[in-house]
Amino acid sequence: MTCGPSDAACLYTFRHIDVPDPSVYVSAALNGYKSLLRSAEVSNLDDAVSMVSQIPGRESIFGGSNRVALPDEVLLFDTANGNERMLLLYALLMHSPAFPRSDKDAFSIEQASYSWSIRCLNREFVGTDL
Repeated sequence: MTCGPSDAACLYTFRHIDVPDPSVYVSAALNGYKSLLRSAEVSNLDDAVSMVSQIPGRESIFGGSNRVALPDEVLLFDTANGNERMLLLYALLMHSPAFPRSDKDAFSIEQASYSWSIRCLNREFVGTDL
């Protein structure tokens, strides 16, 4: 198969941010084992925010390629851009046993083009917040 720049399957495989349905990356983010284990340390929203904020690196392991690193990669390499921080925060919140299902059902991640945000427990975060 030859991949051209408009071939969506190639863009998804490459984990490019500019795809028709970026929610597939959210689904993939919820399958990570490292983030699942780390979510056990999250007893409230501030714990999750602190965990993400303490990641020292501020850019993606993929540099400026517009690719998306998943939460387990962020935890492994200790670096993330804003959108990757949002994916990790969302995964930690969704996996944490501290939040009841009713709270989790209200959590949302908004993927507006190149800048993602999270709404949860009457607060909103963007990647630059963390």
